Amino acid sequence: MKSRILCLALALTMLLTFSSFALAEDEPYEADILCITFTGEPIADDAPTKLAFEELTNSLINFTWVADSNYEEKLNVMMASQSLPTIVVLKGLTSSVIENARYGAFWDLTDYIDDYEYLSQINPVIINNVSIDGRLYGIPRTRVLGRMGITYRKDWLANLGMEEPTTVDELYDVLYAFTYNDPDGNGENDTYGMTWCKYDGPLDIITTWFNGGNQWVEQEDGSVIPYFETDGYWEAMQWAKKLYDDGLVNEDFAVRDSAIWTDDFKASRSGVFVDCADAAQRMDSSLVEQGIEDAVWVIGTVAGPDGNLYNLPTAGHAGIVAITKAGAKTEEDLRAALEFLDSTNTTEAMNMFTYGLPGRDFTIDDEGYVVRTEGATDTINQENEGFNQFMTNVANTATQEKRSTIREQVYQVQYVINPDLCVANPCQSLLSSSTVYSEKGSTLETIVDDARVQYIVGQLDEEGYKAEIQRWYDQGGADLVAELSEMNQATK
Repeated sequence: MKSRILCLALALTMLLTFSSFALAEDEPYEADILCITFTGEPIADDAPTKLAFEELTNSLINFTWVADSNYEEKLNVMMASQSLPTIVVLKGLTSSVIENARYGAFWDLTDYIDDYEYLSQINPVIINNVSIDGRLYGIPRTRVLGRMGITYRKDWLANLGMEEPTTVDELYDVLYAFTYNDPDGNGENDTYGMTWCKYDGPLDIITTWFNGGNQWVEQEDGSVIPYFETDGYWEAMQWAKKLYDDGLVNEDFAVRDSAIWTDDFKASRSGVFVDCADAAQRMDSSLVEQGIEDAVWVIGTVAGPDGNLYNLPTAGHAGIVAITKAGAKTEEDLRAALEFLDSTNTTEAMNMFTYGLPGRDFTIDDEGYVVRTEGATDTINQENEGFNQFMTNVANTATQEKRSTIREQVYQVQYVINPDLCVANPCQSLLSSSTVYSEKGSTLETIVDDARVQYIVGQLDEEGYKAEIQRWYDQGGADLVAELSEMNQATK
């Protein structure tokens, strides 16, 4: 008891560096949470950060810890026995989670989240991605949604007297110049435009630039079509083929392993890399180690033929935090749980999740940036293990650390520019419930992906490509379209 009082005193003293949350006048909310531990030594009940967090959010948090290695097994047992606590971390929308949501184990939050300051800010694309039958049964554990970008050698661009590309046509010109106009100025024919690999991510990113959709495209009546049936997909594939035919991408991309995908950029052989925008940081670091500084930049996307900007999103989440009807038996209980979860998204709360205890583990400097205390990262990783696993971060409110120029640009691309440009996959949350997809999804995806690559490298002509698409329909694709269309229409 004495130890807990001392820890609480320490926590409260350090917490005074922040404004307190407005719930303080009420009785503390007792938050019973099923949560994940990765080490088996999660945060202690009397840990200073936990005590300060409870004071901030006016709560008493009671964790039930389950090891990550058998979390799903334990979760399934608890769902079957209806013994779940009020708040539950769900790592993904597994078949058992979907079944229990339909059975009524979790509260449907769809019509409630707009009543809360932070929960109302969840990106609609992420809501789509975690919905079950068109309804929201948990607050997403959000992750960066607009992660993709175009990393390029800005020093090469400057050497050639060219401007940053803003359209697909301008990007083509940059790739051509990087291949044929000696961008590094060494007099050798030793560079080319863009590196691809057998991973199909870059081709899907390019497809969004041409308004070709994200895997599936919703029609006005709520039915869906596969994205390869759009004009944009075809135009993107034609553009990609032109890059290949003109020698602007690596000839071996169809067999190049992703493990060596970045090598040519880091070795100054290629000048453009399309994938996660944060790759720019790693590319920059690699070149700096070689004595090449201030050479890398990144942008989110370029405009396609329709003049608009689109970006391919990630799933944008690592599961959800659900509220159970076993724990929250009334609507009043539900709203209390939602108010608690909303309060965990304030700047002060997110700073504790992210950086630890204010005053001990970090401070805020005169410019408003976080400054971590030396050695604090190791301290909070050990002392606070598992604590941030119920963090939802729906509004990205944490105070930021001061970044290098390239890291700041990556942040702007991923968190400021891209999110509003992301193209949702209307079937993202439906596929896990699709009978056809569970049986034939892998085979169908292989047919389409292989056909695209084979067309780009010239192994298939247009007639041969269309024959492969027909094979996709014949081997289950038609049934999948019908099933997903019916499922999607049922959510409207």
